[in-house]
Amino acid sequence: TLRQLLSPGDTLRLSLPPAGDTATLLRAEPATPVADTLGNPFFVDSTGRATYIATPNSPVNVTDTVLAQLHYHRGVDSVFILVDLVAAPESEPLVTADPNLLEPQSLPYSEDIGPLLIDAQREARYEWFRRYEWPLKILLALLLAGLAWAFLRWRQYRRAQVVAEIQRADRAPYVWNPTTADQNDQWVREAAGPLLNRFRGRAPDERRLLDLPGTIRTTSRRAGRIQLVYKQRTLPPDYLLLIDRYGSNDHRARLYDALYRTLLAAEVPVSRYFFNGDPRLCFSEAFPRGISLVELLHRHAEARLLLVGEGERLLSPATGRPAPWTQLLARWTQRALLSPRPRSAWGPQERALSQLLLLLPASPQGLGLALEAFLADEPPTQAELLEQVGDALPEPVHFRGDLLRDLRDAYSPAMIDWIAACAVWPKLSWELTLHLGEMIGDRTGSPLVTFDGLRSLNRLPWFSQGEMPRRAREQLLDYLAERDLEQPVRSAIRTLLSGTPPPPADSVAYADYRMNVILNELLLGPDPATRRRLEREFANYLAAGKQPDVVALRLLDRPATRLDTLVGNRLKKYAFRQGLPGLGWRTAWPLLLAWLLLVVPLLLFQPDLEPPCTGERLRYEGQELCLEDEADRLLLLRIQAAAAVREQAHDRVDSLRRVAAAIAPRDSAFFLNT
Repeated sequence: TLRQLLSPGDTLRLSLPPAGDTATLLRAEPATPVADTLGNPFFVDSTGRATYIATPNSPVNVTDTVLAQLHYHRGVDSVFILVDLVAAPESEPLVTADPNLLEPQSLPYSEDIGPLLIDAQREARYEWFRRYEWPLKILLALLLAGLAWAFLRWRQYRRAQVVAEIQRADRAPYVWNPTTADQNDQWVREAAGPLLNRFRGRAPDERRLLDLPGTIRTTSRRAGRIQLVYKQRTLPPDYLLLIDRYGSNDHRARLYDALYRTLLAAEVPVSRYFFNGDPRLCFSEAFPRGISLVELLHRHAEARLLLVGEGERLLSPATGRPAPWTQLLARWTQRALLSPRPRSAWGPQERALSQLLLLLPASPQGLGLALEAFLADEPPTQAELLEQVGDALPEPVHFRGDLLRDLRDAYSPAMIDWIAACAVWPKLSWELTLHLGEMIGDRTGSPLVTFDGLRSLNRLPWFSQGEMPRRAREQLLDYLAERDLEQPVRSAIRTLLSGTPPPPADSVAYADYRMNVILNELLLGPDPATRRRLEREFANYLAAGKQPDVVALRLLDRPATRLDTLVGNRLKKYAFRQGLPGLGWRTAWPLLLAWLLLVVPLLLFQPDLEPPCTGERLRYEGQELCLEDEADRLLLLRIQAAAAVREQAHDRVDSLRRVAAAIAPRDSAFFLNT
């Protein structure tokens, strides 16, 4: 229930729903004007605002009651409004006066000269400010400059501390690559599935076992004369897999390492080692400092040897024939070299290697034929085996000058998108390559992450070396931008990095990791606050001497703006962090701009200090007076006239009245008062 006071002819408007309920209001009633018992219209609009109109002929000293209903989902609210109709109060007449005339006063006349006196304290403050105005403003400007300089020095000190902390990071790991715990290896299981039975095939052993049932049967047929019968023993063969690896990011080595892990999960007895060109020194998780080929021969003398690599270091550089030390490989009776080079590129090197061991393409069919040759009593010739290989890589990728045209001649558009996506991150990482391949495959609708797809990717030497040339990365990033794929790829990299534990903050690899993450985030276009924070952090790494990804840094160097044009190329290194507009302004320039924005208004500021007198100044009876307008002059003339009357100086009174007549009319209050 609401109660309001109203007069006839007035209108009452008030909001009925409580705060926050307007949005949930369904409807209000009465929606159209209705007349109450006194004939006064009343209605409620759709927002719950009630309007009551008291007509001019409404009775007074009565109470009118109206009802409003507010409909919500939860129910109906009923609001009673009590309107007390009362008579309107009478208004007082307005009185106007001429401010230039003195009001008539009853006797005795007031002779207060106070309104005309100049305030000595106010005049002293005004004169002091006028005297010291500019020294004060200059002092404040210098104070603000000192504060800005102190802030800049504090920022430099803080930055020096951060830079020193970055430079102290010297612990392992020294290299970091993005990884994922949810890696999908279905593609390698599909490739290894047809080979598992061949890997598990049993081989005859040189030693024989006593065949007890056969001995009993033979002895019984010979009337008890003992005749021992033996049977051939078979064992599951061991495999020694040696993979040529240029570095930790060698995709070709990681491809066959993934095959090894699948075989190991299928309980195939296989041992795997890596070597860098020369297999005389191999490495594994158990032997991080290396193990010699002679030691491997002692450990795996009965194993089947599988080498994956081009085998260039197996030949003598002088003669082009197998090097003398390769006689160690002849100790393994079953040995094969799986070459990743395309068949069209085979030449004298491969012919020389085929004299040393079985040479086949590094493909699933080539591996399967090598296993069949190991099991055969009379192994086929190498030429016969090569005729059965149908999945060898085609000719290598030839670079004739136009990178994209050369890639289009060798790969499908989806594969080119995958290769270009790998150019976003400065280093080629195996897990990142798989992650981006799955992302591009989902966008194009064709699966890219397959054993053959990765073999085809390794036709480019970049993926074995673990790094793309700078010029190639720049062209591929431009290609991604044209295809509107750069932002989705960078978002996919952000997703992968969010699920990958970063290296320790005190490690050598952390600076590279963090700088690459910052560049990726900056190129994704963060909000201004985040961008400024990332720019400051990136500038700290640059100040610490850390080398950034120059290709991404070029992309970060935003197109020149009008302000950049005004600065000019020569002044960029002084105006911007590290001379790059994309990293924002140096701290000194925003401080200078802020100082100017504060100092200029300060110098132009004029405080609201009115002068003690803007009119005529004069002395009267030893006092400083100020006559601002004609009313002040009339007041002074009246005071002087009153003094002349007391002195009976009627001539002076008449003279004063003649002066006043030029200001005020003869029937004005001045003449009434005097």
